[in-house]
Amino acid sequence: MWKFANNEDYSQDGWNDPSISNFKSNIFKNLAREIIQNSIDARNDKNAPVIVNFTLDTLPRDSIPGLDQIQKHLEYIQKNSARTEGDSQKKKFKNL
Repeated sequence: MWKFANNEDYSQDGWNDPSISNFKSNIFKNLAREIIQNSIDARNDKNAPVIVNFTLDTLPRDSIPGLDQIQKHLEYIQKNSARTEGDSQKKKFKNL
């Protein structure tokens, strides 16, 4: 049985936002948690269990359209977060 952490709604902008802070500690585990939660929320039959299957695929980097542009956007976000974020938050983002 999957257990979900309580997430109080203390609105805050930036990398300290509680809605994303739960994802930082273990990105893949928390991504799976989010996928499972979304699947439970979107199921057609509320009385039936949800079955989620995960598959790990390996793709060549150049097969993902626009990946270089996405990387540039993320680098821009990191660089410009200096106005709103502390050094520890910028370091965490860089290590993702």
